Amino acid sequence: MAKEWYAHAAPAEKQTTKATDGARPPASVVLCCGGDGTFNWVSTVLLELELEAPAGAAPFRPDLVPVPLGTGNDLSRALGWGGAYPGEQGLGGVVAAAREAPRGASLDLWAVHFDTARPKFPQMENYFSVGVDALAAKRFADLREANPEQFKSQTKNKAVYASEGAKLAVSGATTLNYKVKQLLVGGEACELPEGTKSIVVLNIPSFGSGTDPWGKGTHLRRRKDFAPPAVNDGLLEVVALRSVADVPKLMALGAATAGRISAARVGQGSSVRIVFEGAEAAQEEHPTCCGLWKKKSARTTLAAQVDGEAWEFPFASEVIDITLKGRVGVRFGPEHAAGEGISAGQVDGSKGAPELGWVPESAASKRADAEANAASSTSSVSAA
Repeated sequence: MAKEWYAHAAPAEKQTTKATDGARPPASVVLCCGGDGTFNWVSTVLLELELEAPAGAAPFRPDLVPVPLGTGNDLSRALGWGGAYPGEQGLGGVVAAAREAPRGASLDLWAVHFDTARPKFPQMENYFSVGVDALAAKRFADLREANPEQFKSQTKNKAVYASEGAKLAVSGATTLNYKVKQLLVGGEACELPEGTKSIVVLNIPSFGSGTDPWGKGTHLRRRKDFAPPAVNDGLLEVVALRSVADVPKLMALGAATAGRISAARVGQGSSVRIVFEGAEAAQEEHPTCCGLWKKKSARTTLAAQVDGEAWEFPFASEVIDITLKGRVGVRFGPEHAAGEGISAGQVDGSKGAPELGWVPESAASKRADAEANAASSTSSVSAA
């Protein structure tokens, strides 16, 4: 069926046209109407179709444009297409802008692999996180699934999301420092600041309805050589959230949370590996609140999310790897600032633009393993 769809969607004579200026051939434009999860699904299908294409067929590689119909709409915000549904009257303008937008931009896609557990979404485009923010997302999703008729308004959805975060702020949440054995970013062992409640891995400069925790994060390590973040540079940015109160702030205020969240920059690299402690070590008593008292955690699961889709998993001895999977073409919208969040030479077909399609899985996994082996296996991620 995939091959039949491919034959209708991507006639070879239309897809093999070459541009004389080195730019990509004229591409179809696909509007992805929905939230971040919808865009994730569409891009996943496109990559799978490329793998299943008949031998000798030219790859079908349209440019994707998100139309925001979800709750957070972080990818749509990052690409300049806004954070809210434009309304029926505004759809014509979106279509026109998508057709006229410059060609040549791309978006990195990342594979999310768990050693034992099965991730709900094995592909990431926006962000991956584990911790309290993902738990709030999971609780929100459970409520929406049980009562879908009550979640038809973006404003109400964000209010409910913020409410779930506020409940966690009152009841307390798991600290990750004594559950994470090792954090490798680009093969380099990184420290987590004391009291880390969430680890967030970013591919785009938008998280929790429009805030940029990397841009607002403090330098945990006194390092000044981080590259400017981009959606297509083959790099990920990792930040730590240290306050449970950040979750309701993010969903209620979004981009207006400037300077109001406790994010710390942890690292930047071409892959991320998170190694968790075994069951016994994760259940031991550890000092909290400046060592004045101790608390024993009885929790055996943690929450994780990919692009806003959350689930829970047993974390004992789990290993999570995030590696580059491929790239899809995208187009930037009218709200995108020229040159922001994109590597140099990415628009209008510059020769420096990365190739679209799959990155060979074997190469990506070998690189992640090599980087992990290069780091000390005994390094601790807990800040001294």
